[in-house]
Amino acid sequence: TLAVGRDGGDPRPFDHPFVVAGFMFVGEISCLLVHYMTRARGCRKRYNTNVCALPAMFDISATCIMYVGLTMTTATTMQMMRGTVVFFTGLFSALFLKRRLWPFHWCALFSVCVGAAVVGYASLLVAPAEAGGASPADGEHGLWQRLRGDALVVVSQLFVATQMCIEERFVTGHDMPALLTVGCEGLWGLFGLFVLLAVLQHTPGAHGHPVEDTIDALAQIHNSPRVLAFLVANACSIAVFNAIGVTITKTASAAYRMVLDSMRTIGVWAFGLAFAGESFHPLQLVGFAFLALGAMLYNEAVALPCSAAYPSERQREEDKARLAERRLVSASRSSGRLSSAEECHASADYRLYELSDAEAGGERLFDDFFTPHLSRWTAHFNR
Repeated sequence: TLAVGRDGGDPRPFDHPFVVAGFMFVGEISCLLVHYMTRARGCRKRYNTNVCALPAMFDISATCIMYVGLTMTTATTMQMMRGTVVFFTGLFSALFLKRRLWPFHWCALFSVCVGAAVVGYASLLVAPAEAGGASPADGEHGLWQRLRGDALVVVSQLFVATQMCIEERFVTGHDMPALLTVGCEGLWGLFGLFVLLAVLQHTPGAHGHPVEDTIDALAQIHNSPRVLAFLVANACSIAVFNAIGVTITKTASAAYRMVLDSMRTIGVWAFGLAFAGESFHPLQLVGFAFLALGAMLYNEAVALPCSAAYPSERQREEDKARLAERRLVSASRSSGRLSSAEECHASADYRLYELSDAEAGGERLFDDFFTPHLSRWTAHFNR
């Protein structure tokens, strides 16, 4: 989208990825309104929202890097390459959270790697009319530009995976509602982004311009209602996506969630082909199939025709108990309810149970999003 900047010259593309990231955080903050509107009447429970600060810093890094990559590649490629988060999350959860990965997990990670490689290669073969506001992508310069954009999107998913592992290590166990957690991370993220924007405003970049000229971005927003409308729509879509996502996680199966997530990618793909001048290549379809298959395998929405690739029921219960105990100890340490001498008896102080359909109708907690296959279980103290 073209808009006149602060210099008053000819209209130019709105190339301010860090400012766009700020509107994304505004969308996350709006989840606080949904939380307070939908929480149980009379509920005055206080939560330690400071635990959201560290994950929010990684959210800033991931979002800004991703939007910078979007200026160099197409929206369709970016949306598909975001599927690599499954690979990084699975790998980090095994390395840092000591979570066991079973053969079906490794098959899923392999499928994601193949899909990302195919999508990245396909993005180098197509020649979109316009990639992120850049000049027509042709020749060696355009090829390297798209390659850098794809690489930045993948790097951003590395930060997303780190954020998810930090959330599981420090945020789970606090019984925080999911929408409250998203909103608090948005607040911390917006605060951190304000500091980053102030630094980048005074950091010289190409041609003597700031790395991120926030003043010029505000001028373009002021001079172009269309730019403002797109930014507001982006913030609203983030809010709606998170609110609906919590509802879906509360009521739907893993297969249903995976289908909806795939439909989101297909929707972005169709819009790009119809209105954004993107080109179609058959390899994109192959890469998308591998990425979707990997996500579905990892979340057990589909199963491999080999029972040896999956753990037994006893092994599943052992994994659940180990994860629940680790969360309990982490939450108890932060609240001061458990001394180090008592930690060895922590397993006797919790119970693990499966939520029935009737019990699942309550407010969705943040912990419900952090199980190996998004199953509905959590840890509670015995009273």
